[in-house]
Order: sequence, then C-alpha cells, then structure tokens
Amino acid sequence: MADLTDAQAAQTVKITGANSSGVETNFATVDSDGSLQTKEVSSSTATLSSVASSVTSVTLLAANSARKGAIFHNDSSKNCFVAFAASASTTSFTIKMAAGSTMSLVEPHYTGQITGIWDSASGAMRVTELT
Repeated sequence: MADLTDAQAAQTVKITGANSSGVETNFATVDSDGSLQTKEVSSSTATLSSVASSVTSVTLLAANSARKGAIFHNDSSKNCFVAFAASASTTSFTIKMAAGSTMSLVEPHYTGQITGIWDSASGAMRVTELT
C-alpha cells in the first residue's frame, strides 16, 4: 500500500475468505479508481433432503467442503435448536429456529457438520444444500 499514508493504510479493510481447499481468496477488490468490485458466488446444484424431527441430536447436513450455501426450513410445530457442531442440545446451539421459520446460510458459509434437536418430535427440517 505504498500509495497510502500510514493513517490511510491503518483504515483499510481486507475482505477475504477461503475456498473449498482452505486457501485464502479475495472476495472483494478495489480497482485503480477506488471502486469496490465483488465476486459473486453461485451454485448450479441444489440437493434437497428432509430430516425427521427428534428429541436427540441428529445431523441436518454432513460436513461438505464443496458447500456454497444452504437453506433450512423448520417444517415442524416445535422449535429446533441448530448447532454448527457435531452435536446440538437445547442449551448448546448456534441458532434457535422457531416452528415454521427458515434460515439461509450465505457467504461466508459454514462447511462443517450441522446438527439439530427439537423441543419434541413433530415434523421435519427441510434442507437444501447448494454446491
């Protein structure tokens, strides 16, 4: 950043992420006139699944390094506690999805295992994984 003063350089932001191999990638760049350019992440494949609700932790999505996003719909009359981890509980979770709610994973997205547990078994989680 030789063209910036020290004060200006201290105020810059680098926007990066990692590709499916874990290699750092720039999701945004600034061109020579200072305009911000972003990269669109798109998907051509969607895999739909349905996971029956359970009062024990179940896998909603297995780890997948090719995942570009996911959509979850709690098609249940009960709350679902979703964890970005190997196990979910009603006291250790990432997000509490109310009955009938929808959650989308967007950039930057999580590619590890996603689990869920319900208040009581009723309905299912409708899952769409984008790769």
